[in-house]
Amino acid sequence: MSLPTDPSDRRLEEAERELARLRKVNAALTRRVERDLDQQGGAFALFQTAINLEHKVHERTAELERALTDLQRNASDLLSARDAAQEASRAKSDFLATMSHEIRTPLNGVIGVTALLGDTKLDDDQKRLVELIQRSGEALLSVINDVLDFSKIEAGRMALEEAAFDPRELVQSVLDLFGPRVRGKGLSLQTSVDPAMPKAMLGDPGRLRQVLMNLVGNAVKFTEHGGITVRILRAAQCEDRYRVEVRDTGIGISPEAQGQLFQAFTQADSSTTRRFGGTGLGLAITRQIVELMGGQIQVTSATDIGSTFWFELPLRESDVLPDDTYEDLAKTFRCHANILVVEDNMVNQLVARKQLERYGARVTVAANGLEAVEAIGRERYDLVFMDCQMPEMDGFEATRAIRRAEGEDPANPLPIVALTANAFSGDEKRCRDAGMNEFLTKPLRPVQMVRALMKWLPEDRLGEQDVREAA
Repeated sequence: MSLPTDPSDRRLEEAERELARLRKVNAALTRRVERDLDQQGGAFALFQTAINLEHKVHERTAELERALTDLQRNASDLLSARDAAQEASRAKSDFLATMSHEIRTPLNGVIGVTALLGDTKLDDDQKRLVELIQRSGEALLSVINDVLDFSKIEAGRMALEEAAFDPRELVQSVLDLFGPRVRGKGLSLQTSVDPAMPKAMLGDPGRLRQVLMNLVGNAVKFTEHGGITVRILRAAQCEDRYRVEVRDTGIGISPEAQGQLFQAFTQADSSTTRRFGGTGLGLAITRQIVELMGGQIQVTSATDIGSTFWFELPLRESDVLPDDTYEDLAKTFRCHANILVVEDNMVNQLVARKQLERYGARVTVAANGLEAVEAIGRERYDLVFMDCQMPEMDGFEATRAIRRAEGEDPANPLPIVALTANAFSGDEKRCRDAGMNEFLTKPLRPVQMVRALMKWLPEDRLGEQDVREAA
């Protein structure tokens, strides 16, 4: 038989069970609280991270805004710099055009009057002095041309022509110019042309002559003993490319100097300028011209042994034979035309009038465009040589006035040849746009004048005047 249970024991058991339940509940609540705290802590950390990220975004946005502002400022500065550079380039071109006119105008007088004086009766001393003036004028013109050519190349305004020329005649004409200097220094001057070279080639004979003049001139300048040889042959690698070599036995060029030889304002040695003179532009211009023609130029040299400058050009054979008779015709040419010379400079008036009268022309001189328009209104002329920069009315406006007076479809338009000291391609376009037929630059050589007369005068005005016609 079992003993009765003590009520106090039951209450104790119940209390223990309740305590165990409460402990479980407390443990469960504790875990839940801890879990909630963990969740809240993660959310807080995420919230804090979001706040930090937003702060960084604001900072980065501000940096980007500052960078954008700097870029916009830099872009504005670049645009301003570009505009300033373009304005400076225009100012430079205007300055060079003005200086070209101002220098070439008196130089035209010097060279022209000297040429006229050389054709008069002079004793030996006078001839020597006249030749000295002529050479000095030509040297000054060469310097001016170098500066203007370099400026044209820098501005991308040098244009090439395409005409037929005889390569043999071209080379010989260059060598003839240096003949007196070569003989005076006791040097030999030889030329060798490939027999298979065509009689006529297509290219820019003026620029090709300029390249040869520079290379041969340097060879003569820097050679004291021995001689100079000019060779023309077909390039080995291509049938339509031709190679020109100018070889001398001069002072030579060191390997260090050869690397800078074709740069502007550079000569092999600073003492070279003092001893031999020069602008330091010749070879830089030569390289640019050769490359503009689609060729290349190189040099091989050894100090105290000599140098060989060579260049290769693509040249095509021409079906049209070149007219190389102007040099001789300049000595014998005759015409009986009525010509108007429009020129404000008195010396240039005299030079042009004397040259034309020597050829048999009857010459009228007008000092400005206004006088020219009035003269043409009174009398019929066969040809007009028109200066461009003149007082009262310049040559452009005078030409436009003459063309307006002729009407839209004149039966016999008056040939007008620009005779100007400006030497840029833009000047030529401006002349042609005004209605001029041709563009000649001062100083004007007799061969240029004869070429223009033969091109633009009517055939019945060429040659000596018929006595019956004069009567």
